[in-house]
Amino acid sequence: MNFKSAFYLRRGTWLIWKAVKTIARFSDEWIERVKSSFDIVDVIGQRVELKQSGRNFLGLCPFHDEKTASFSVNQEKQFYHC
Repeated sequence: MNFKSAFYLRRGTWLIWKAVKTIARFSDEWIERVKSSFDIVDVIGQRVELKQSGRNFLGLCPFHDEKTASFSVNQEKQFYHC
């Protein structure tokens, strides 16, 4: 697949999709430096109300419209999951 431009046929209509840039790739060292510089709970907690539940923090997912907290943030491993 050509990432500069690709054509898709959807329900009889041609749609044009153009990628602005290729996917950014970061070194493992850079990722670890960023993860150690910021606490993920502090960063996400600025926009999402989080409540501690055991080792994780739970909140409403900022990517979905939901009423039950399914957004989990792991402070120890510095990652989130919805």
